[in-house]
Amino acid sequence: MQDKLSVAKLQMVRFNTYPNPVRDVLRLKGVAQAAIRIVDVLNSEIYKGIYTDGLDVSAFPKGVYFIDFLEDKKMYRTKFIKE
Repeated sequence: MQDKLSVAKLQMVRFNTYPNPVRDVLRLKGVAQAAIRIVDVLNSEIYKGIYTDGLDVSAFPKGVYFIDFLEDKKMYRTKFIKE
């Protein structure tokens, strides 16, 4: 009998947003450079561009946002909160 939570089946996510919540500059830990897309909770596109070393979100309204980006031919989504 195999344990359903075996180590072989777990996958670690290498990406993280910080600081979160954010006021000014958002950074993606584990991402050096990537094409990104930021959407709000209604999936309306707020920003599209290339992430390199931080993203100025100071002009974004307060709320919850999602960042979509491609890494190793896989699409990832992470969430952040703008204060």
